[in-house]
Amino acid sequence: SGRGLMPRPGSFLWLLAHEMRLGWRGGFIFRQGKRPTAGLIITLVFVLAVGVFGGVPIGLALRGHSLTDFPAFAPIADVALAAIFSLMLSQTLIGSVAILYERGDFDLLLSSPVSPARVLAVRALAMAFNAVTIFAVLLTPMILPIAILSHPAWLAAYGVLAALAVSGSSVGLAVALVLFK
Repeated sequence: SGRGLMPRPGSFLWLLAHEMRLGWRGGFIFRQGKRPTAGLIITLVFVLAVGVFGGVPIGLALRGHSLTDFPAFAPIADVALAAIFSLMLSQTLIGSVAILYERGDFDLLLSSPVSPARVLAVRALAMAFNAVTIFAVLLTPMILPIAILSHPAWLAAYGVLAALAVSGSSVGLAVALVLFK
């Protein structure tokens, strides 16, 4: 057929791929069609610095220790998760406004043959994916060295980030819909 792995137009995966392209085109690195320069360089330097000066020393310090050896870890982790969730929630609230009103294509999409539930689900999932990507990039320099050097179970943090992003996008979308009614 020559189509290869391309999903059929109007399918969930086709819509998701389109939303992801739109999300990345509007990101801080690829604004207005310009090539990534200062934003990408600053991000890469930050990620490398955090990994070298934060993740590697913490990973080496935790080698041979159990997390139960550090009783203050659980409350600190709870506060960090609450902060990340609130940041994801604010990011998805802003994204909800963008997908519902700023693009100006919502009336067109809702009148198309594609079901409105599918369109909303795809847009919410794309918001969640964009949120988890940003936080994964920022947290990888800390998580990866700790997982490699001492505790591989820390890789589960990516699953927690994904759960927080999906929760944040669903709450953000629901709050935006309630506020605009």
